Amino acid sequence: MCNRFRISNNIFDYGLTANELHIYTVMCSVYSNSYYHDIITIKQSTIAEKCGIKTTETVSRGILSLCKKGLIRRVQRFVKRNGDMGTYHYTLVLPRSNEKYFFVPRSIIGKLNSVQMRMYLFVCKCLDSKTGECWNSYTDISNALKVKRSAVIETIKELISLQVIEKIKVLKKDGSYSDNHYRLFEKAITTVVAFFKKSIKRKESRCSQHRLSLSNILNVQKSSIGMTTLLFYYASRYCKCQELFLLIRGSPLKKGSLIVPTHYIQREKLLRYIYQHTKFS
Repeated sequence: MCNRFRISNNIFDYGLTANELHIYTVMCSVYSNSYYHDIITIKQSTIAEKCGIKTTETVSRGILSLCKKGLIRRVQRFVKRNGDMGTYHYTLVLPRSNEKYFFVPRSIIGKLNSVQMRMYLFVCKCLDSKTGECWNSYTDISNALKVKRSAVIETIKELISLQVIEKIKVLKKDGSYSDNHYRLFEKAITTVVAFFKKSIKRKESRCSQHRLSLSNILNVQKSSIGMTTLLFYYASRYCKCQELFLLIRGSPLKKGSLIVPTHYIQREKLLRYIYQHTKFS
């Protein structure tokens, strides 16, 4: 199953409230067995739980509004054999392959409130396909979402503190740094993990007598640990392999410079955290 789903680029043109957009996002994240993946089955209580909404009446009003605005084509509910009413079936309006859309990771569902989710979706929409970054100013975001600039600044800070997005400092031509570059935090974790995986594989080929099996590393149960834990696991194995190679070659151990790759030096917080939690043994 795919770990991300699609949402149309023009979703912000429908004039949805934060709750309506959150409800539609949760419904789009549900797996579907239909041919076009547009027919889903989900309880309104489940939607309320994922969105952080207290009552199902609010969810029902949000779904009715989505139907009026053309984002839900049909709502059906069938009767079971015992006479009880079954779960609602919804036919959603989803972007086709020839339309413009953006991807949203399924792992974000249930972690944010409606205001934070709206901001997160806008960041996902504005991400560059090559660099994975967006550089919209607070004023641009405020005008696009029709909210106050102070609310945008506060919500961005909340997303950064929740570690769902990260702020990147980019050096400008005048020597100053631009601090309005953002990207998804999972993207940064995946990039560094890929670096360590490549480093382990390269060092294993040079340490034939004391080889660390990369397949054993990759067989870690990813469902039981988070991406951050997996990153620290790769980092510790990489350092052990580095030290083993230096011992075989007879070179002195310089543990302080083993873990920090130069082309990731701009991500100071992430690298400092990795370095402090890495075991040298």
